[in-house]
Amino acid sequence: MQLLPCSVKKNVTPHITLFIVMVMPAFLVFEASAYETYSGCASCHGDFRSSPYISLADGTDWGNDLHDIHRVNILSNDCNTCHTLNDGPVYIGSSNGGSGLSPISCVGCHGREEDMGNDSLSAGRGAGLRQHHAAAGQTSCQSCHSDANPSNYTPVGEDVLPEYFANSGINHPRMPIDSCNPGGGEDFAGASTGLDNDGDGIYDSADSDCTEVLPPFKINTGLSDAWYDPATDGQGFFITVLPDLGVVALAWFTYDTELPPEDATSNLGDPGNRWMTASGPYADNQAVLNIVLTSGGIFDTPGGVERTDPPGSDGTLVVTFESCNSGTVEYDIPSIDKQGTVPIQRVADDNIAICEALNTE
Repeated sequence: MQLLPCSVKKNVTPHITLFIVMVMPAFLVFEASAYETYSGCASCHGDFRSSPYISLADGTDWGNDLHDIHRVNILSNDCNTCHTLNDGPVYIGSSNGGSGLSPISCVGCHGREEDMGNDSLSAGRGAGLRQHHAAAGQTSCQSCHSDANPSNYTPVGEDVLPEYFANSGINHPRMPIDSCNPGGGEDFAGASTGLDNDGDGIYDSADSDCTEVLPPFKINTGLSDAWYDPATDGQGFFITVLPDLGVVALAWFTYDTELPPEDATSNLGDPGNRWMTASGPYADNQAVLNIVLTSGGIFDTPGGVERTDPPGSDGTLVVTFESCNSGTVEYDIPSIDKQGTVPIQRVADDNIAICEALNTE
């Protein structure tokens, strides 16, 4: 039995009204809704098979009718997702159930299970859809559905997945999986906008519910790389994270504080070249390293090498990472009375993905 929408019930003649009252207790065993099928939506959105569909949100021509966009583009011809009784009518909240999909038809994508139980007329899955219409100025839903009024109920956030998004069944490769629509999964034919799932009039990632909360950044082995400050190109750092030791090791390739005399010579490289090493423990996104200056060595010759002692007597470096591609090296070197901070970034981006993956573990 198909119920008449509220707006129609008000205008029926007395004998029809009496018939409805008499028949409903005998045959009505399902939970009613004001618009049981798409027929109530058609007055604004047009016939479901009228082609092309023109979006009421932004005027976009979808290039096909709503029926085929849903049947082909979204559901890969799994008609039972929406239909009952083979090709029978499409009910908003019930169906045969598609392959691996719950038998809840339209509200499988246009409603959320978490909104259930907050409406006096229906199951309540479509609260966000009803409030979307209210925000757009179409308040007729409020005459029947208590959850259509934002003052009565606040739907769960935009980021909460509709049932079909969360459980896409079998062989539905184009079923959206993210209600925040970051890759355009919800907008099958429109320009770029998906669904307003929570009915607040704000779409997709513009909704504050969809703000990605990243985990606090922590040092990981994906940071092991060559780093530099583009402003001082020709100098830089090799940074290595050693998790088994809980240590960060660093080599800083730089120059003396003043240019050497023009007649200064060296057998290998520029006489002004300087390098220093540092190492120390790390926690969260920061490592505190003791600088070590090495001297006395001869090219490719063992022995003779001396290192400053005790550790830290030549100064310290504090290395802090804000992300997988940015950080700072703060130095304090008392022997030359130099303090400062060097902003650093990777020389190449090859290991950023590895670092980001490790940061989510």
